[in-house]
Amino acid sequence: MAEGSVATRKRLAVTMLVAALTLLPLGIPTAPAQVPPVGIEELTSTLPGLRAALAGIDDLLANPNLPAEARGPLQEARGLLAQALGLIENAAATGNPAGLAEAERLLREAAERLRAAAPFLRGLTAQGATLVGPVEEQPASAAVLGYAALLEQAADVLAEVATFSPAETVVSTPRDGCPLVKAVPQNGPRVEVTWDNEPGATGYRVLRNGAVLAEVDQDTQRYIDRDVTAGETYRYQVVPVKEGGPTTCSEVEVTAIPFFPTALAAGLGLLATLGAVRVMRRARREG
Repeated sequence: MAEGSVATRKRLAVTMLVAALTLLPLGIPTAPAQVPPVGIEELTSTLPGLRAALAGIDDLLANPNLPAEARGPLQEARGLLAQALGLIENAAATGNPAGLAEAERLLREAAERLRAAAPFLRGLTAQGATLVGPVEEQPASAAVLGYAALLEQAADVLAEVATFSPAETVVSTPRDGCPLVKAVPQNGPRVEVTWDNEPGATGYRVLRNGAVLAEVDQDTQRYIDRDVTAGETYRYQVVPVKEGGPTTCSEVEVTAIPFFPTALAAGLGLLATLGAVRVMRRARREG
């Protein structure tokens, strides 16, 4: 082999090595992080209220009587909210949480701009909004302050979703005569226990920490344990009911996760509070 050819190959090898070492700190591309299923639900539940707030701001901006002092902050808030909505909708649709931190920042900044506009809105009315959607018209200053509170609540939900780690499914050790059991902690808190079909079984006995939780028929392969405490660890086993079958099977051990409140629940709570305030005001007027 010619010496020139060998030298050329050596130089090429060195060049490739240098390039590889240069690119190494950038890391090998990996699949993007995913929003856990419970987080998708939370993101989706913020959307009706945020869209209602956006619609309410648009109505105010279309009002010819809107004071000039309020128009600027409202326009800024509208732009920030629209950007945040786009990021949240994308995360909910794709499961990619990359834009959630930015969406949280945008929502909090928009809330500040709304609070700046509120003092200049006396005499106008606007449609209110909560996390579950629009509510009746009210003084515009109160509605805008309500939008601000809604955006802060939604931002809090984003912050929780961004830091929430989904629990891993635990699978039992295979054992003759026993079904393969899977257990996964879920929001609530609760634990879902599922198992494979066991040939010849006429039913199944679900045990937790050695005590029977339930006995189900042969067609049932799922049990939800709702009587759990966040942070507590539980051991589950599923024993098939059949002639000559085992009396015990392999256990799966899981720890219940903390309760992750939904935006829907927060919105319903806010609606209930607003309703109570109206009832109290009406009682005072009638009294």
